[in-house]
Amino acid sequence: MAGFGLPNFGQITEAFKKAQQIQQDAQKLQEELDEMEIEGSSQDGRVSVWLSGNQNPLRVKINESLLKEDLTIVETTVLEAIKAAHETSTTNMKNRMQELTGGLILICLELLMKVNHFFYKILISIVSFPMSRNNASRFT
Repeated sequence: MAGFGLPNFGQITEAFKKAQQIQQDAQKLQEELDEMEIEGSSQDGRVSVWLSGNQNPLRVKINESLLKEDLTIVETTVLEAIKAAHETSTTNMKNRMQELTGGLILICLELLMKVNHFFYKILISIVSFPMSRNNASRFT
């Protein structure tokens, strides 16, 4: 640690290197998510919807027996499948992003705590600075 409790240059450099690595990994993850096919189905299994890992619609499959049902039932069943696919896809993306950025978040929090501690020390030294008449006149 550098003087006054500030993080040293090596720690800051490490954080920037980690950020650059995350940026590269994020591009790779974006490509992987685009290539994924995530399926969601209605509760009765008569509708399936596929989304990419980035929630882009890919295809829909509807069992013919559903088309004989009332329109409201068809709409509800299709919506169930869309919601299921979307939930799975967004959960997958969130988990993958958390894996990707988890290390950087910890490094940034550590640096932030050290910087806050540094400013706390400065504030304490200012507050406890003895104020004589000569010193007080400088601030008025």
